[in-house]
Amino acid sequence: MAPTPESAAFLAKKPTVPASFDGVDYDDTPRLKQAQDAILREQWVKSMMARLVREEMGKCYYREGVNHLEKCGALRERYFELLKESKVRGYLGRECEELWPTIEAKSMAREENARVEGGRASALPQRIQHTFLRSLTNSASSAVPATPTGPTISTPLPPKPKAKANIPVSAAPAGTILKGLNYLKGRDDPTALAEEEYPEWLWKCLEVDKKGKAGDELEGDEFSKSKKTRRLVAKRQRKLEARLIASGDTEALIPKVPLQQQTIDLPSNEQGSVEGALDAVSKRDELTKAMRSERRAKIKETNFLKGMN
Repeated sequence: MAPTPESAAFLAKKPTVPASFDGVDYDDTPRLKQAQDAILREQWVKSMMARLVREEMGKCYYREGVNHLEKCGALRERYFELLKESKVRGYLGRECEELWPTIEAKSMAREENARVEGGRASALPQRIQHTFLRSLTNSASSAVPATPTGPTISTPLPPKPKAKANIPVSAAPAGTILKGLNYLKGRDDPTALAEEEYPEWLWKCLEVDKKGKAGDELEGDEFSKSKKTRRLVAKRQRKLEARLIASGDTEALIPKVPLQQQTIDLPSNEQGSVEGALDAVSKRDELTKAMRSERRAKIKETNFLKGMN
């Protein structure tokens, strides 16, 4: 496919400065800026070319379907070639690479002029000198291998022995044929292994945590729609009453007036102390939580009664 010919208007606006620092006088600021702009422009052009080829490759993949590996090979190879130079890196790296011959030639000319004219020579711009010195410093630091600061140990330390877990004794000793467990055609029944050969998680498969959250024994959803849940709540309440009777604490069986229904005054910190203020805040928080719990219980009771209709 032949490239699109460039029009006269495009050629008139096309920059003529090459994208390189070859032959650029670094003391000539306008010429240096033109070279920098040309390098950046060239990098952006390559990045956009890679983007356009990628879009065309995506369209080709969508159009060809399962034949995309064969039909879109040319676009794929072209995209891989452009991908190497698709990143915009700026002009600083290329300036450092192409700067050393110019600096060396100018330094030799400056020494010659200083020897002939008595030392009248213009110095290079400080920015270029700093850039070149920084590049030399980075390359030298990367070439020198890092030396360890800590003590050198000739013999490596032996690994710490792992603590042996308490492995339970299996009901099937090693070598026992487990009859009836084979489900593959033409295979024999599996043979039991030693306890150490089984993974650790195998011995914990049947461990079920049946403990509820804190305070679960005192709180119950007696208005739940599930009959099983209501039965468990009633059973838990009977166990609690039997435990209190057996312990002799009969006062705990006396019905208590809920906090939100008591006619008592909350502490108001009349002394003006810090402890009194903290106590007043805690009492108000307890009352707020009790009122919220009562409100939730009423909502559940209402929903339960509505569900019975």
